[in-house]
Amino acid sequence: MRTIYKYTVIICCSITLWGCDLIGSIDDIKQKNVLTDETQIPDKASAQFALNGVYASWRTTGIGWFVSYLTTLTQAQLPPNLNGIDGFSTNEVTIDNPGIRNNYIDLYNIINNANTLLTNLEKATIPDITQEEKDIIMAQARFHRACAHFHLLRQYGEFFDMNSIYGIVICDKPERDNTPQKRATVEESYKFIIADLEYAIEKCSNDYVEHYHVSSTTAKALLAKVYLSKADFTNAAKFAIEVIDEASAAGYELERYYYLDIFYNSFNSSEVLFAPHIIQITNLGMMEYHTIQLGSTLVRIADELVPGEGDFETGAGFDPRFFMTYPKETFAEGESLQLIEKYPMLDYMAGKPEHTYFMLRLGEIYLIAAEAEFRREGGDKTKARSYLQTICTRASDYPVSYNRNYARNIPESDFLVTLLKHKYIEISHENGEEWYDLVRYKIVDKMEIAPDYVASDRHLVFPIPQTARAGNPLLEQNPGYPGAK
Repeated sequence: MRTIYKYTVIICCSITLWGCDLIGSIDDIKQKNVLTDETQIPDKASAQFALNGVYASWRTTGIGWFVSYLTTLTQAQLPPNLNGIDGFSTNEVTIDNPGIRNNYIDLYNIINNANTLLTNLEKATIPDITQEEKDIIMAQARFHRACAHFHLLRQYGEFFDMNSIYGIVICDKPERDNTPQKRATVEESYKFIIADLEYAIEKCSNDYVEHYHVSSTTAKALLAKVYLSKADFTNAAKFAIEVIDEASAAGYELERYYYLDIFYNSFNSSEVLFAPHIIQITNLGMMEYHTIQLGSTLVRIADELVPGEGDFETGAGFDPRFFMTYPKETFAEGESLQLIEKYPMLDYMAGKPEHTYFMLRLGEIYLIAAEAEFRREGGDKTKARSYLQTICTRASDYPVSYNRNYARNIPESDFLVTLLKHKYIEISHENGEEWYDLVRYKIVDKMEIAPDYVASDRHLVFPIPQTARAGNPLLEQNPGYPGAK
C-alpha cells in the first residue's frame, strides 16, 4: 500500500507516563505524535496520521546524535562538541551521562507511541478500512517497536550472550502507571523482537513504497541484522540473501555509479531500506554536523585496505570511499576539521531534504550476507566472497575492484577481518554499526579490539541511566557500573 507521508504533527496530546516508567518522574512532560488511550481512531486517515507520528518519533537529538557518540567510541572521530560526549572516547560512560539518558528516553518513546497506536487499532471499529490495510499499519508499528527494542538491547543489554539475564525491559502495551518492571533476559528480548519482525514481514506490503517507509523487505533486512547480532549465522545468511534476491522487484538496488549518490539522494536513495524522512523546516533535532576531526582507527583502516602508503595530498594508498567521504582537499590545506560528504545538505531551505541517518541500506545487507554465509556451518564461501566483491566493485575507482578476483584472493584466514574493515569504511558515520561489529568479533572470534580499534573494551554495553533506575526499582544496573550487584 502506498501512503502519503505527512510532515506535520497530526495528533498531539498529553500523557503522564511512558517508556515502561523507565525514566523517573516525568509527570510534566508533554508528549507529541501519540494517541492517548481515550482518543478514538474514527477512520483510515486518522490511523495513517497516527502511524506517521510513530515514524516522526525517530527524529530526535537523543537518537540522531548518538551516531556521533558511537563513532567517537570506535575512534572514527575525535570527540565533537556535543552534550554527553564525555566518556565515549575512553569507553567510560557514566550513569548520569545525558547522551545515554536522552537516547534511552527517545527509544522508549518510539515504543510507547507504537504500542498506543497498536492498542487503539486493536479495539477500534473503522468502517472505511479493510483488514489488509489495518494489518499493514499494525505491521509497520510493530517494525518500529522491534527496531527500537533492538537498539536498546544492543546498547543497554548483553546482546552477545544468549544466557545473560541482562536483556532489556520489554514493553508490549502503553504504560500509564508506576508499575515497576524487571529486565527480560537476552533470549527473551530477542524472541520478542523477532516475533514483531516476523509479523511485519508477513503483513507489510512489498509493493513499491517510498524508501523512508517500511516494507516487508525492510523488515526482513532488519531481521537479518538481528540474527547476525545474536550470532545465528544460518538465519542471518538466509534472510540477508533473500533481501538481496528480492530487492530489485521490491524497488531497491545499490547506487551503482557513485558511492556518494547514496548520501546525495538521502532518504530517497535507491538502496535505502529505512532512513528517517527529514525536510526543512520540520527537522526535529537530527544531527547537523558537517565537519569532524578524524579518529586514528578510521584513517588506519582506510590505509590498510589499499596497498602502498597513504598520501593525504593525492589520496593514493587509501580506500577511495575514505577520500570521497572526507575530501582530500581538506587534508592538503592542513585543516583539523574534515568535511563529511555523507552529510551534504547545506542549504537549510524549507521543503528541501535535510540530513538523515541510515538505519538500513542494501549495501550493509550485502556485507551481512558475506559474513553470515562465510561463518555459517556448511556456508558457500565463494558466494560469501561474491557479496563482498559487489561492494568493492561499487566503490568507484577502488584500486583492486576491477580485478574480479580481489575478494576471491583474500586468504581464508584473513577474510573476516578484511570484511570487518570494508564494513567499517563503507558505513562509517552512518549508524554506529562498527561498534556492534567489533563486540561480535571480540565475542565470537576472541579478537582483541583494544587498543587498535577502541581505546578500551572494559565495557561492551552502556550503563542503564541513573534516572531510569530511580523510576524503576526493579531495573538492575549492568555489571561493571556503579549500582550493579
